[in-house]
Amino acid sequence: MLRWRPDLKAEKRPERRDWIVLFESSADRDPLLARVQADVVRTILENAERDDTVRVVAAGARARAEQVAMPLAPENVQAAVRLMENSQLIGALDLEQGFAEAARLAGGAERPVVLHVGSGVPVLGERDGVTQANLQVDTTQDAALDRRLKELPMVAAVMRPRSLLASFDRQTGGTMWVTTLILTLFGATISVGIVYNNARIALSTRSRDLATLRVLGFTRGEISAILLGEMAAYVALAIPVGLVLGDLLMQAVMQSSQTETFRFPSYVSPRSYAFATVVTLVAAVASGLLVRRRLDHLDLIGVLKARE
Repeated sequence: MLRWRPDLKAEKRPERRDWIVLFESSADRDPLLARVQADVVRTILENAERDDTVRVVAAGARARAEQVAMPLAPENVQAAVRLMENSQLIGALDLEQGFAEAARLAGGAERPVVLHVGSGVPVLGERDGVTQANLQVDTTQDAALDRRLKELPMVAAVMRPRSLLASFDRQTGGTMWVTTLILTLFGATISVGIVYNNARIALSTRSRDLATLRVLGFTRGEISAILLGEMAAYVALAIPVGLVLGDLLMQAVMQSSQTETFRFPSYVSPRSYAFATVVTLVAAVASGLLVRRRLDHLDLIGVLKARE
C-alpha cells in the first residue's frame, strides 16, 4: 500500500469569527468548574483573530446577552471573562431560552461560532409541559384506570393518597408507636415524680407546724385538708398551664421536623389532653394518700418538748 501526501501550495487565510459564548449561570453549577471553564474561554479568545467579535449570553432562569458585539481587544476579552466569573450562580436553568437567544444572535452574525460553557448536562426548559395531574376517580374503576395509564408512555408514575399513607404506615408506623409508648411512659413517670416530690417537700417543711396544730386540738382530717388542699390548688393551676405549654412545644417540634417528603400536621386530639389530665390527677391522688399516711405519724412528743 502506498500513501501519498500532496504538497498543496496555498497560504493559510485566517477567517473572521463572531463568537457567541453561552454561559450557564444556574444554581446547580459547580463554582470551581465554572471558573475553570471561564479560564478556558479566556485562552480561546486570546488566541482568536483580532478582528473577531464576542458576545456573552448568560443562561439561567432567563437568558441575558450583551447588547453589542465587542471586538476581541485584550480589554474586551477581560470584560467578557469577568462577566462570566462575576455571574451569580443562582436560580433554575432554562437552557431552551439560552439556545433561542444564541440562535437569534447567530442569525444576525456573519460567521457565528456558538461556544457552550456549562455543566455538560443540558436540561431544556419545559414551560408548556404538564408535570403533574390530580384526578378524582371512581374507586370502582381503579383497576381499569391503572391498566390504561400504564399503556401511556408519557405517564411516569401513578400515586394515590391511600397508597402513600399505607406505605408510610408500613415503614414508620411501628417505630412511631414504640416511640409514642416510650415518651408516654417517660411523661407519666415525670408527672408522678414531680407531684409526689412536691408533696414530700411540703410535708417535710411543714411537719412541725402541722404537728403543733395537732397538739392544739386540730384533727387529722383538718390538718390533712390544709396540706392536701394546697396540693390540690397547685395541681389545678398547673394542669391548664401544662396543657398550653405542651401544645406549644409540640408545634415547635413538628415545625422543626418538616421535610419535603412528609409534613405532619400539628394536632392534639381531645383524648390526649384527657389522658395527660387523668395521669396528673391520679399521680396527685396517689401522692396525697401517701402523704396522708405520713400525717398520721407526726412527732407530737417532739413538738411538746420544744422550748419555743
